[in-house]
Amino acid sequence: MDFVVKFVGWMPPSWRDAIDGLRSRHPWFNALIKRVILIASRGDATIVRGIGAGLRFNSANSAMSFLMGTHDPISQGALKLLLKPGMTFFDIGANVGFFSVIAARLVGPAGQVIAFEPLPANARALLHNARLNGFRNLAVRQEALAASDGEAAFLLSAEPTWGKLSGAGKPPDRQDGEMTVAVRRLDNVIKREGLPEPDVMKIDVEGAEIDLLAGAERTLLERRPVILMELHGTNREIAGKLAALNYVAAVLGAPDEVAAAHWNANIIAAPAERADLVQLMAKLRSPDAAALVA
Repeated sequence: MDFVVKFVGWMPPSWRDAIDGLRSRHPWFNALIKRVILIASRGDATIVRGIGAGLRFNSANSAMSFLMGTHDPISQGALKLLLKPGMTFFDIGANVGFFSVIAARLVGPAGQVIAFEPLPANARALLHNARLNGFRNLAVRQEALAASDGEAAFLLSAEPTWGKLSGAGKPPDRQDGEMTVAVRRLDNVIKREGLPEPDVMKIDVEGAEIDLLAGAERTLLERRPVILMELHGTNREIAGKLAALNYVAAVLGAPDEVAAAHWNANIIAAPAERADLVQLMAKLRSPDAAALVA
């Protein structure tokens, strides 16, 4: 597995472009490449590059870019700049744990990572990835976060990274059934179960961003964590909610305003009183941010 991953990871960009061209023109070649990717993504391997380079990881048939280390490089770099030893990181919508294991390395044994992932298969893969690296500072909670406690329908997809709560906008592409999952209000979970308060939160919840922030309002007003978030057509609502919470937000890798950014832009939001983060946010807005934080 490692050989295949390393070979693809270090392949010159011109070669990868040529392969993509052949895949688009020849169905048989596309099927062959898909088979190679499937085989490579089933087993344990080593992340090739990026902030997570050298970590052991199993992508569990999800994004091959996790193993390549090329997945969302600006967000990887933001974590490197934000997370310090001893901090607490919440990975909300953690999937199979790519950002969780990176964060566990960055915060060190004295820090903590709490990963929230509602799908049982993803949660099992996440635990496996934590154990592969011997991370005892990474805990997995099998639940979704929303505005209230209870249960909700979760729409499944043939692509493991595309599932979503049923009330979070349009159904996922390649929908493949549904299941019932536990949903919790973050403020209640922290208070009831004595979880550590987060210093940084990464949020990727496929359109349920507003409900999540509503359920985390006390935490955001009192603890004031930095937020990294992927939007899903919720730009204007999120911009308004963050402003109401006295947060300043910026789009990663672009000078756009959050409300006018691409529908699935990644953003960073920091408390308005955190003057120490202004320079960092300006760096992360640069179109060259991926190179700056590599």
